Amino acid sequence: MWSQGTEQFEVLRRMIDLCIWKFNLGTLNEKIGFNKEIISRGRFAELTAAELRPFRPDEAELFAKSAWNAYKQFRDKTAFSRSMAVDKMEEKAQGRVWTGKDAASRGLVDAIGGLSRAVAIAKQKANIPQDAPVGSYVYPSCNTHCYS
Repeated sequence: MWSQGTEQFEVLRRMIDLCIWKFNLGTLNEKIGFNKEIISRGRFAELTAAELRPFRPDEAELFAKSAWNAYKQFRDKTAFSRSMAVDKMEEKAQGRVWTGKDAASRGLVDAIGGLSRAVAIAKQKANIPQDAPVGSYVYPSCNTHCYS
């Protein structure tokens, strides 16, 4: 898997880009007249479908532990792919949003550029001629849910 990071000057980038949240849409759904019934079995069966109510204390604890584990896995893989000790990477990234130049100066991206630069670097690393055609695909397709 290729993990070369590039960045444009005007784009903001987060080194640790892991966002986990839980919505509570109960009041909104009530106001608009939306009703949802959940049928479940098991102590944590509703954990990811319970957007109509706050977490119970045991659910909140499990969610927090799961989020922390996901963060640590992502953080550790990111540090490894950057050949950087975890504590050093955390010291540099600080869980903050960095611009391209700032991210590059901290060693959080490999190069400044856009998609074409990333493709050129990937071709170089894979020993593919620079003039060889490549395709790009967007998954899932952006027919109904993409932002403009």
